[in-house]
Amino acid sequence: MIKPYNITYKGKTIKCIDFSSLLEQYNYVSPHIKLNIFGTPSEVNKSDEFYGKHKLSSTLEGLKYGFEDNTNYFLDYVVNVKNSKDDNTGFYMDYEGFAYDMESVVNGNPECCLNVGSSEPNKFVKIIVDITFSCIATANQISNRGIAITNLINTLLLNKCIVDLYVMEYNIQNDMDVLYTVKIDTKNLSIANIAYISTPEYFRKIGFITVDVIRNKESSYGRGMSSLTNFMLNKIQKEKIFFIGGNYSDNKILNNLDNVENANKYIIQKFNDYSEHNKLNLSIDLNNFKGLINGKYKNKH
Repeated sequence: MIKPYNITYKGKTIKCIDFSSLLEQYNYVSPHIKLNIFGTPSEVNKSDEFYGKHKLSSTLEGLKYGFEDNTNYFLDYVVNVKNSKDDNTGFYMDYEGFAYDMESVVNGNPECCLNVGSSEPNKFVKIIVDITFSCIATANQISNRGIAITNLINTLLLNKCIVDLYVMEYNIQNDMDVLYTVKIDTKNLSIANIAYISTPEYFRKIGFITVDVIRNKESSYGRGMSSLTNFMLNKIQKEKIFFIGGNYSDNKILNNLDNVENANKYIIQKFNDYSEHNKLNLSIDLNNFKGLINGKYKNKH
């Protein structure tokens, strides 16, 4: 069983846990819910705009399978964009290939074989998504951000970029802060996973419960969040992580999540700024994400 570990920042203890998958998070929290150790306050079983429409039992199962309705909704908004201008189909020299370059052989050059395609290694991006939102954030805004994140990751994967994706929650308590992360598999993009983590249910039901299990205490199922500490911000900057905040850590984001098109523009522009700052040469053309008709894209690539 995975166990928390402690770090100390400015004299305060932060209890941390790193889940390798949503399934590992399920295995960590589900015994406590089923055994009723914490009593599972009735508020978490509510089905409304704040907590989301799915009951706690189906939300828990969503850690394994996602929500079918959310997945289908996301699929209407995913655009497949491949930057053909970035394709390198020219020849290059290598130790092995489909033919010898005789001049290189004669000159004793060990890279004497012709090859085709891109000789550059795949680029790598690490993305961390803060799942926390205040009570003023609507289910629609949370979902729109998730769709934009899906479009960003899908575009990067289609353009042969390796993406490490994590979600995180940083929770403040008087006696102890809690920070947990969950790795989301992107080898074969699972829209079901991203659609699931982009719901009020995941943060306001599973997230609340996860924090209480880590703290080994029952709370009020509604607690203080915060923008990231300087310690965490420095770590993100040092490791060149692309960080996507909720409205605790990004005070501009809610104004850009009222519809999918604006959410795409905001998230992808932030990524382009990040790419330019870190000289990654991974900028994405925002024009590919324009053209919504009746809530769906008219020209899906």
